[in-house]
Amino acid sequence: MTKSTTIVKETFRPPTVPVVSLKMAGKRYGQKWVAREASFDLYPGQIFGLVGPNGAGKTTLLKMITGLVRPSSGTVTVASMTNRTEKAEALPSIGLVIENPPAIDHLSGLRNLQLLASIKNRISTTEMAAALRQVGLSPEDKRPVRKYSLGMRQRLALAQAIMEKPELLILDEPTNGLDPQGIADLRNFLMQLKQEGVSILLASHLLTEVERICDEVVIIKNGHIVHRVTQKTGNEPQQRHVAIKLTTPKDGKIVADWAKNKEWLVIGEGIDLRLQGVIAMPALIKDLVSLGISIEAVYPEESDLETIYLREVGGLNQ
Repeated sequence: MTKSTTIVKETFRPPTVPVVSLKMAGKRYGQKWVAREASFDLYPGQIFGLVGPNGAGKTTLLKMITGLVRPSSGTVTVASMTNRTEKAEALPSIGLVIENPPAIDHLSGLRNLQLLASIKNRISTTEMAAALRQVGLSPEDKRPVRKYSLGMRQRLALAQAIMEKPELLILDEPTNGLDPQGIADLRNFLMQLKQEGVSILLASHLLTEVERICDEVVIIKNGHIVHRVTQKTGNEPQQRHVAIKLTTPKDGKIVADWAKNKEWLVIGEGIDLRLQGVIAMPALIKDLVSLGISIEAVYPEESDLETIYLREVGGLNQ
């Protein structure tokens, strides 16, 4: 079962209809499932994050959404169109940076954009130049792309993705090759696009950046969504992690059974337990005392994304 955690940040209130919706979507190559039973919704003006180890299935999910691969099970709906059977012209404008976007190495950045834009012929060179400036590149730079640094190539890929002002922006490791200033610039830029109503779906290994800008995050392991992290909205009660150290393993069994009856997640066993749920500390301590439990310590734990991620993918002892 997918677990969930709430991290308090500025409230995002989703509209009724999602731009992207996955329902039990999966992809199989031969007998191997690289993504399975994935379900989530992406709304207008929302930033949604996918995190997980290399090979977890993040890029496969992005490819299913863009139509680069077809799902083997479940449904992938983009703008009310399921599994991309409709004409591409009917879909919302999509900007895409996935894996390593190619460029023509002997041409300048602007010339690369011009060739790409000529496919649809929707925008002017002035708009292409503006996209380059937005990502920190100069349209007057005549150097061939082969002389670009990795960070400059990443900025060029982002310019390609945004130059037609997409409604949906899909980014796979967008900070790859960027220096700290470039990462900060990208963060501010994505927040600006969010304010303009652009839907953003990104996969990244930079957990601190994901936590700072995303309204919702799913953790993926071995092709499965194993945990969902959302912001606190309205008066929704906040979930938290609480660590408990007890005197005897017998007390640990009593506490674990009691917590499970309250539908809290119990991690660990014996005298060291962690509880996850909608937990009020004063009430918890009062209930433990009423159970006759000998308590050594009770304290709330930080539930930052990094801690949750490491627990879910096996980075910390359970």
